[in-house]
Amino acid sequence: MLIKTIKEKLTTQDISSLHKKVGYNTSKKFIETLDKLISTNSIYDWIYSGHYDLVYNSKDFLTKLCEVLDISKSLLNDEINKAVEYCKEEERFKSSYIFINTNFKRKSEPIFALALCEKFRNISLYKKEDLLFKSIKEILDILSNQIKSHYEENIDKLSIWGKIVSYQVHLFDKTYVFDINGKLREDENEVFESKATISINNKEFISKIF
Repeated sequence: MLIKTIKEKLTTQDISSLHKKVGYNTSKKFIETLDKLISTNSIYDWIYSGHYDLVYNSKDFLTKLCEVLDISKSLLNDEINKAVEYCKEEERFKSSYIFINTNFKRKSEPIFALALCEKFRNISLYKKEDLLFKSIKEILDILSNQIKSHYEENIDKLSIWGKIVSYQVHLFDKTYVFDINGKLREDENEVFESKATISINNKEFISKIF
């Protein structure tokens, strides 16, 4: 909504001189930043893009531009507040993930190979838009369907780890165990999750969870 309003307001402006009102000495840097703003997908993406052009950061540029274009502060603040709330909701899932249990017991597999394959038995729930602003029940229902689909796609073998026997969901400091059909097993015990790691120059490395 706000980006659309900005675009509409810009049609009545002399872009070549607008940079001075916004606070830029030259038009080049202003136009580059403006183009990035109006081509972004959402105010959330813009505010948290980390953009800085040595004059303004992304939020301050947006605020100043709206002031110059005479866009209401209430509309601006509403959009910024929505972006902040979205970010907070997204961050709630930062440590949430699904561990794919295969009851793996190491035999002769090299630790380096295991470390490289660690990513295959962890699915991060961070930045999964379909989970945001949902109740726990809704989230678990969504994950149930995703688990069922995952098992159907990997039914024979999960890389080096072997055959899948269950899924362990870590969500907001709680653990939920699902069977291979995506059914929540309330009576299921939590399984121990070992991590395959390698160390180089006394620094430990582990494949990124995703």
